[in-house]
Amino acid sequence: MILQALHELAERENLVGDPDFEPKRIRWLIEVGPGGEFRGFTCTDREPDVEKNGKRRKARPKPQPGVFEVPLDPKFNSRTSGSYPGPLFDKAMYVFGEILDEKDRTEKKMARAKECQELFHERARSILEATKDEGVAAVVAFLDALAEGQGPAPPEDCRPGDLFAFVYSPDIDRL
Repeated sequence: MILQALHELAERENLVGDPDFEPKRIRWLIEVGPGGEFRGFTCTDREPDVEKNGKRRKARPKPQPGVFEVPLDPKFNSRTSGSYPGPLFDKAMYVFGEILDEKDRTEKKMARAKECQELFHERARSILEATKDEGVAAVVAFLDALAEGQGPAPPEDCRPGDLFAFVYSPDIDRL
């Protein structure tokens, strides 16, 4: 009886999120419009609170990427050195097929980056096939243009570990 009451409270107060989603720190949003039109990048960095427990911190903390709910994918979360693309969000190597760190731009790593980009593109196509969603269609069109050498390069100030996600222009309030 107590557990049932706690469960009802959690549902009523939205204390339990959707078990099919998880929070991720996404630093870059890629806004696309109909047909895959690139509309820009948005950096989600936010200044953290400078106070902790009522006391001012001495060192200024670094900005932190925004936290967004993304589809839960255990295989993505356990990816270490393997190649497995995220469900419509990932690092620049997967989205753009680029190695951001100059010292890592070897022929072998550049070839792997292109393979990762192809895997990401294939996953986006399979999501489009399953959902027929117009926002996913715009992402696939954007990725088609990138694969053909058209479209933007990653932002200059992005880092190798930054995650990118997509926002479809009519759906500005969600990924």
